[in-house]
Amino acid sequence: MPEDDSHDELPEAVAQPARRISAIWMVPLVAALIAGLLLWRAFQDRGPMVTLTFSTASGIDAGKTTLRYLDVVVGMVETVRVSDDLSHVVIAARLHRDSEAFRAKGTRFWVERPRFGPEGVSGLGTLVSGAFIGVDPGPEGGKNVESFVGLDQPPLKLRAEKGLSVSVHTLEFGAGLNFGAPVLYEGVKVGRVTGLSIEPDQKDVIAQIFIEERYAQFVRKNTRFWNASGLHFDASLGGVHANMDSLESVLMGGIAFSTPGMAGPRAEDGTRFSLYRNARTAQRDFRESLGLHVVLEASRLGFLRPGDAVLYRGERVGRVLGHDLQEDSRKVGLHLQIDPRYAALVRTDSVFWNASGVQAELGLSGFHLHVASIESLLEGSVSLATPDPPGPKAPPGTVFKLHKQVKERWLSWAPRIDLGRDTASAGPAAGRDGAARAPGVESAKRESADGFEPATRVPNDREEVPDRPVVPSKKHLFDGAHHGLK
Repeated sequence: MPEDDSHDELPEAVAQPARRISAIWMVPLVAALIAGLLLWRAFQDRGPMVTLTFSTASGIDAGKTTLRYLDVVVGMVETVRVSDDLSHVVIAARLHRDSEAFRAKGTRFWVERPRFGPEGVSGLGTLVSGAFIGVDPGPEGGKNVESFVGLDQPPLKLRAEKGLSVSVHTLEFGAGLNFGAPVLYEGVKVGRVTGLSIEPDQKDVIAQIFIEERYAQFVRKNTRFWNASGLHFDASLGGVHANMDSLESVLMGGIAFSTPGMAGPRAEDGTRFSLYRNARTAQRDFRESLGLHVVLEASRLGFLRPGDAVLYRGERVGRVLGHDLQEDSRKVGLHLQIDPRYAALVRTDSVFWNASGVQAELGLSGFHLHVASIESLLEGSVSLATPDPPGPKAPPGTVFKLHKQVKERWLSWAPRIDLGRDTASAGPAAGRDGAARAPGVESAKRESADGFEPATRVPNDREEVPDRPVVPSKKHLFDGAHHGLK
């Protein structure tokens, strides 16, 4: 067979177009690309890890419980485990990338859940959303750390909360104060107690209190704070007095305050105040800081006690504030306060005598009995008289002699002394070195020996600033303090 015939029998090749990839395969490719981008973005957005320790993990679930600041999510709990010594739980949480501020030393963490206590009800929103971990960032610029110890209770004040933080100190009236107890002004809650402590080298109970920013203007350097916990009873010959600041303070304790007289400069963060037993004690302290303060010297104290009346023609015009033994131990000094309205009655030539009980005098004119007042029979009192014509006004701190008995001619003195507004000398006594001297008085040593604040001392918190307005309020607790109320 010829070669040309066998070649003609081979089939002829036919060219066909190449097969294309189906468009359906693009879907998983695009999905894989998007997933990769999301994973890469999630990796880039991963924030730092922090380790938290709590006493219990109640309400905390890995992958569900969030970390929140001002109700904004700033992280997520990743793992929850029990510590190696089985004493607490360890929580690993991942913060968001922009949450570096929550790693600063001093940051506080706590579990926010429904709570019912004497300070009220809180965390009710977690009944729907579930528990979460609250965060309060530490001081700005603080060193970053990775481990924190969680709080058992939410903090009573967040660092972002603006207001005034001051402290009140007391030696014996801390009973009834609790964390979160209200701070009241004119019966309105304006703040809360944020901490209680005892100074290690003293016996002072210190209450840290926070006043909301809008009410901070009412706290002045001459403000008085008192314990408003429960009911307060004061019993005396004048009767029994009961006081209650608010129902909330009765149930959970509290502190109240008010600013007497002219409002002083505004208090600053860290200002320290004293805590009085109750409102009456605070009122009495303010009242006793007013008026004219003088000192009487006597060989013996007798039956005179703090609170006894100072009488002028039988009318109460002041009170005995306290007494002490003079530095030379030869005499007793009695510190008197004359009410502002009656300060003009005391002149450099005035005389004082012990009017306690019944005094008898036998002379050429016969036998005389003297009773200053019924009050002096029950409690004791000091009487004073001023000759006619009266001498110059006695300056603060003047020292007089306390006579044992009254002389008949003193009772006949009746000078005309104007008690108008310009005569009310309203200032604590002057310093020791500048004390005026009444006739017949040899020494001027009046420093307290028993802790009583001498009349010659001007308290620092009584600064009066004439160009500052009085803090507006309703009828004031101290309204009667200028009028010699008992």
